[in-house]
Amino acid sequence: MRKDATLFDRLGGLPALRAAVDEFYKRLLADPELFVMFEDVRMPLLKTHQLAFMKVAFSKIPDNLDVPKLIMTKHMRLFLNKGLNETHFDLVAQHLIDTLQHLKIKQHLIDEAIGVIAPLRGVFEQGGKLKVEKEARASSPVSTATDPAIEAAVSSSLLERLGGTDAVQAAVKGLMECMTADPELLPFFDNVNLGQMKRHQVAFIKIAFSDSPKDARGLDEHIRKSHARLMQENGLNARHFDRMLSHFQNVLNDLEVAEPVIDEAKLVLGKFRRVFEQLELVEC
Repeated sequence: MRKDATLFDRLGGLPALRAAVDEFYKRLLADPELFVMFEDVRMPLLKTHQLAFMKVAFSKIPDNLDVPKLIMTKHMRLFLNKGLNETHFDLVAQHLIDTLQHLKIKQHLIDEAIGVIAPLRGVFEQGGKLKVEKEARASSPVSTATDPAIEAAVSSSLLERLGGTDAVQAAVKGLMECMTADPELLPFFDNVNLGQMKRHQVAFIKIAFSDSPKDARGLDEHIRKSHARLMQENGLNARHFDRMLSHFQNVLNDLEVAEPVIDEAKLVLGKFRRVFEQLELVEC
């Protein structure tokens, strides 16, 4: 093997990592202190994401990838709702060590792998404070001093907590794929420039999820005008809006957006259902 081979290669490449991920999750799910973290989780999807993460972590991490921020965002629901913290991180790390030893990986490679993962413990220390902060806010009307990082996580705009423009673009891409695969929604996309529609949808969501969105009546009017033809000619109605919102929720789940953020996003978008209800009344 080349002297400049990455840790990913020295561990055995993709086949070895796949075996490690399978064994790793068997151990995590069998741990009474950890299995609760995997309730309502799509395990095949989670394994796929874990494999992709390990491949990056054990190769060369891109300069533009903020790993701590990514980990914090991906685990926000567990921090807030399940109390995920550094103690759980330590248990997971030990299971990873046990997994690699079980697979007969050389000890110096195991040590190197743990050396890559160990610095992320700080994220879980920070995240572990979020549930405490959330409960403190709920039980007391008096504002308390907080860690600046925690304050940012709690008070940032919905757009930022969703993951910014990149996350919105990924969500819109997934949403369009779902809607055009839905036989009840597909007819509404006849003769539509999907590229242009995606750009418009991204712009709309960024406004709706920002700290200071434009006047809601202005957004209502924009939706009303842009969907009037579909209502009049194709029978677009509130039921179709509900299907769209359901697809959007599923896409955000697939992107592993934190549950509280998904709930807030649904609440914001759900307010625009009234436009489709009003259009139905006009048609009647």
